[in-house]
Amino acid sequence: MKQFPRKRYAVSGLMIQATFIALILRAPLRAEDAPLQAMVTPSTIILKDGRPVTFAVHGFIEFKSLAELFPYIESQTQRWKGSGGVEDAERQRLVRDLLRRGIESRLVSMADERPLETLVTHTSNELRQALARVKEPTPPGYAETFLAVQEK
Repeated sequence: MKQFPRKRYAVSGLMIQATFIALILRAPLRAEDAPLQAMVTPSTIILKDGRPVTFAVHGFIEFKSLAELFPYIESQTQRWKGSGGVEDAERQRLVRDLLRRGIESRLVSMADERPLETLVTHTSNELRQALARVKEPTPPGYAETFLAVQEK
C-alpha cells in the first residue's frame, strides 16, 4: 500500500514540474508582445532579448524611446530660432519632419518587426483610440503623424 501513494505523489510532482516548465517557456512570448498602446506611448522602450531596440534619426542619432526624441526635436528647432534665417512655418515643418522620421524609424525597424506588425494589424480607429489614451506630453502633430505612417 505504501507504493501507491508514492506513485501518486511522483505523478503529481511531474505534473507540477511540467506545468511550471510550460509557464516559463510561455512567459517570454507574452513579454515580447508589442501591444498598440505601448507602441504609441512615448516613454515605452521596446526590448528584444533583454536589450533596448534603438531607432535613429538621420541614420546615426539613436534613441531608445520616442520620449527621448522630443528634446532632440526641440533642440533642433531652438537652434535656428535666434538666427533669423528660419521662419515659424519652416520650424514647424522641421518639427513635423523630425517627428515623422523618428516615428517611422521606431516602427519600421530592421532589428525588430513587432512594432510594424502591431501597427498594420490594427485599424486606424484602434490607433486613434490608443493615441487618445496617451497621458504623456507629446509634440504637436504626434497623433496625426502616427496615423499618416500607418496609412503609408
